[in-house]
Amino acid sequence: STYNRQDFRLVLGYRFPSGLQLTGSWRRETTRPGPAGLRLEGGRQRIARGMATLFGVGLRWEQLDHPLAPRRGLTLTVQAERGRKTRSARQVSSGDTLRVRERFRQDRIEAALRLFQPLAERLVLVGGGELALLHADRYDAADLYRLGGARSLRGYNEEQFVGHRTARLLAEIRYLLTPPTFIFGFLDLGYVATPPLPGTPSRADWHPGYGLGLQLQTGAGLLNLSYAL
Repeated sequence: STYNRQDFRLVLGYRFPSGLQLTGSWRRETTRPGPAGLRLEGGRQRIARGMATLFGVGLRWEQLDHPLAPRRGLTLTVQAERGRKTRSARQVSSGDTLRVRERFRQDRIEAALRLFQPLAERLVLVGGGELALLHADRYDAADLYRLGGARSLRGYNEEQFVGHRTARLLAEIRYLLTPPTFIFGFLDLGYVATPPLPGTPSRADWHPGYGLGLQLQTGAGLLNLSYAL
């Protein structure tokens, strides 16, 4: 009801024998507001109709002793994109409702790191985090990053936080049973910075989360369960 977004990508990469992979990418992203996105907030349309074209370069390096339950190794992924976005939205000016069309540059950087270090025969320490940055002359709610939930910041609702700068640091202690099955305790620390938007002031907050979890091999694939606060 708020907006619909379509994302088309073309990626070309080369993988070296060492495990390093380099990529180049082209992306076309289209955003269309729904009934809730067409509402005016602070004299501006909540979600603008937009189209962005982005070109990017990426790097991925992976060295793990087990693909699903590693004891030692690391993974690193970095993606940087730059492009232009065209947006069109209604705006109230001097009592009149006008449709304003703009074109501006967008820069995006996304990165993720995981380090695995054995502490004992079955005990593994996992550390790392994720980072996502968006820089633009104007920000739309549909362009921002979402944080929260089982796949990002555990202990919070799915996509509870929204911002143009997000980060998560994590630490896990895993006890390996029969790989890829293991139990773990974790600590997450999330950071979210939100730009000024119609009806929403800018702010920056830290959000901690912690809990216990289990990864289990089933007939349908891997099952990951966690209880988080």
